[in-house]
Amino acid sequence: MNRMLALTKIMAPFYNNYLLYSLKILIIMVGVVLIPMALTGDLQLSPILGAVAAALSDLDDHIKGRIKNIGLILLIFFLVATTVELFFPYPPLFLLLCTLGTSALIMLGALGERYATTAFGTLVLMVYAMLTLEPDRAWYIQPLTLLTGALWYHLISLLFHLIWPARPITESLGEAYRDLAHFLELKARFFDPDEGESIQKLKLKLSIAGKTLTTRLNSIKGALIRRLQNEQSNQPYSELLNYYLVAQAIYERASSIHVEYEILHKEFLYSDLLFRYQRVMMQQGNAAQKVAEALLHKKKYLYPQYLSRITSRLEETTLRLKKDHAASIEIIISIENILHNLKQINTLLLKMESGLTDSELFQREIKALRPTKKSSKIVSLKDSLLNIYQTINAHLTKESEIFRHAVRMGFVMGVGYLIIWGINLANTHLLGNGPVTNRIYWIVLTAIFVCQPNVIVTKSRILKRLSGTFIGVLFTLLFLQFSPSTSLQVLMVIASSTLFFSLSALGYSFTTALITIMVLISFNLNDYAFIAPERLIDTIIGCAIAWFAARFILPDWRYHNIQHAYEKVAEKNSEYLREIQEQYHQGRHDSLNYLSTRARANEADSELAALFASLSETKGKDEAALSELFHNLCLNNTFLGYLSALGAHRSAIENQQVLQLLDKTANFITQTLQQRQFDQPTYSQLKREIVQQQDQNRSDLASALLLQQLTLLLRTLPSYLKALFKA
Repeated sequence: MNRMLALTKIMAPFYNNYLLYSLKILIIMVGVVLIPMALTGDLQLSPILGAVAAALSDLDDHIKGRIKNIGLILLIFFLVATTVELFFPYPPLFLLLCTLGTSALIMLGALGERYATTAFGTLVLMVYAMLTLEPDRAWYIQPLTLLTGALWYHLISLLFHLIWPARPITESLGEAYRDLAHFLELKARFFDPDEGESIQKLKLKLSIAGKTLTTRLNSIKGALIRRLQNEQSNQPYSELLNYYLVAQAIYERASSIHVEYEILHKEFLYSDLLFRYQRVMMQQGNAAQKVAEALLHKKKYLYPQYLSRITSRLEETTLRLKKDHAASIEIIISIENILHNLKQINTLLLKMESGLTDSELFQREIKALRPTKKSSKIVSLKDSLLNIYQTINAHLTKESEIFRHAVRMGFVMGVGYLIIWGINLANTHLLGNGPVTNRIYWIVLTAIFVCQPNVIVTKSRILKRLSGTFIGVLFTLLFLQFSPSTSLQVLMVIASSTLFFSLSALGYSFTTALITIMVLISFNLNDYAFIAPERLIDTIIGCAIAWFAARFILPDWRYHNIQHAYEKVAEKNSEYLREIQEQYHQGRHDSLNYLSTRARANEADSELAALFASLSETKGKDEAALSELFHNLCLNNTFLGYLSALGAHRSAIENQQVLQLLDKTANFITQTLQQRQFDQPTYSQLKREIVQQQDQNRSDLASALLLQQLTLLLRTLPSYLKALFKA
């Protein structure tokens, strides 16, 4: 291990996440292409496809977990490929296997993202086994050749993990800071009074951007906790955990709302104040982008001094407005709170310039998030199986998106195979030509890649798949016109397969074109006729099946439960408020429970945005109901923004009267949302008490900020309750 650490230090100057990943894929592809060619004299497609399936099911984990996952995945791959070999000669049984087996694999996604990843990789390998099956060979040959490609992939990945163990998490953190930069830049547009889009439309975009960021941060949190629990050395994971916690803190502050933006636009339409706020947030987004680049390329992060200067100018402008009484006291307090929030973001960004290796910024949080051996629970096999059964059983309903997707994928696989079976029967008994080649299984391969959990994404995938396939076919046709040598064709196979993974971020059309080039040239090397027309036809058929399934098989719009979505956001916001309330008593602490609760509140808001987007694409939609949903989505985003501001500024409050008022207000809000009944006398009394405390605590910044956010939450509560529950 010490030698590995020493090698890591030597290689540090050459560190680049993208280049390291590309190098790993290049070594893998060179191995699965050249080694089988050297042994057999021909290019073998099975090892290449085995490596691709392994890459699609790869899971980041600590060293022991990774070795365990490799063994399990290889066993599953072997069993699936063998099952295809044994059942393939019996079409009715194989049809049953395709349909039920596919649905069962997709249902495993109910257990979590890691299970879903493994399940989809297994499904892809199942189709690859159909694509490369040769009936005249011994049954074990094809499973073993697929397995050699998968094993080679995992061995090289394991080697890279030993040399650069933190690379996947570092890369994910870099991407998270890029998402955070986008979120900050999007939030900056709220301060532009001349913004072309309405605030409501920006809130929808912000919810969608928040979903991406929340999902990535949740994944990073799980990976970090697994590493801290199982790795002997906590370096460099303690530093990476600091970066994660800083991202969480900035995200919460960026999500905060201290006043409705329409009020600011009206109040300061002809002032430069809002443009100064916008410029600060844009530069904060730029700083977050620089943090991302520093993480991805191991470069020194330098805090932009320009950000400090423009923040100072903003502070001077705010003080001048306050001195001149240019707005009401409430508005002045709000813009001061926004300024304080932005300055705290600057502090976090500045802290990262000196590095977070030995930072004491989040020492309490790190200790809380770092699991101990004693705290890890030993769960019996019986309990584990029972938990799996209960989780999957809970999703065996049409209301579950996972269940609907599983049914569609089973349909896609079954119909795809039926079409292939029918073509084979017609070709054999009517035309007397014998069975068609296995290359026709591109139909089901296309269909399972294109069919997505909702119709919007499926339609997008179809267009990208068709355009990518056409580009790939066109490029291959032009390439083969020059009669390239075998060596050049092999080089093109290696290059296209490497770029397929390395450039996946450039888009699905691009990667589809690359994998099409790889497959077509591979078949050309094996002396098949030029099969581009087949590839195009099979792609069109596969896309048509996927579109039909997404559009007509258990269509989402029939099972969307809008009221359930409203209940969920109310519940998760209430839980978030209770966590915030506790920390005003005990002091700021980014505990695992707090982070998880806040993430669930953001996820519920994002799901509401996704629901609106899905219903917007539905034909014959109820425009009035859709308009109401959009209004309620914006209202929830505002309510959550007020909560985020309350959470962003949380700290121990010494004033007992303010704390008691916080408890009374928070309890009133949560009880109102739970019971769905509005108590007007209590509401009025709380508002009077808050005004009284505000008058007494003008000089206490922490108390004044807390009271201001409670005022905003109470002001929104009646319309929020009525919007969600008609109460």
